[in-house]
Amino acid sequence: MNERNDEKVVDITPLKDGSYSITFPDTPQLDVKVVLVRRSMLEVLAYAYGDFTLPVVKLFLKLDFYRNSVEVVDCYGSGSGNRFHRMGLGALAINVAIQFLKGTCDPAVEFHGHIFDAGDADLPDTERVKRQEDRKAFWRKFGFGITEPDLKGEEHLCGTLGDLHVSDEGKVLGVHPRCFDIAAMSYTSPQEENCDSFGRHP
Repeated sequence: MNERNDEKVVDITPLKDGSYSITFPDTPQLDVKVVLVRRSMLEVLAYAYGDFTLPVVKLFLKLDFYRNSVEVVDCYGSGSGNRFHRMGLGALAINVAIQFLKGTCDPAVEFHGHIFDAGDADLPDTERVKRQEDRKAFWRKFGFGITEPDLKGEEHLCGTLGDLHVSDEGKVLGVHPRCFDIAAMSYTSPQEENCDSFGRHP
């Protein structure tokens, strides 16, 4: 897929509350779910090996349409030290989020978010700096800008939705694409969501 010109997005304008999901059955199985709540939150979850107990990666975005901004609140599950580190799951989640937002939001929507990992606090300085540089390089792959360190030494994401693009190099779990046509995702309304993540009722 061309990173900038050939992105295909599911038509969810106006934004609908509910969930969107897709399963990639090839071993190891990969399941992706997007949850939208009251036009205020977008969540991307990835499940591996058919285990729906906990997502292996979770990306949480806070949508503020009144202020025309999106906050990247958290992206966890595939960082350094995790068994799924560098397996493409974090990139997959961000690619999915970018496609959803590009299909529904103004390109001028501004992004912000704190770049840090609380787990770095006990690391030696050299390792902490290396991990932070790795994180910044990761976000920059998608077109995010990075602010200069503030008085506390903290760095943040910046830029607009129009600056962002998908990054589809490599495979997820060594098998699956990092970027897929989200038009293939199935939609579940909030009323139908009284079941588990992928449509199975208790």
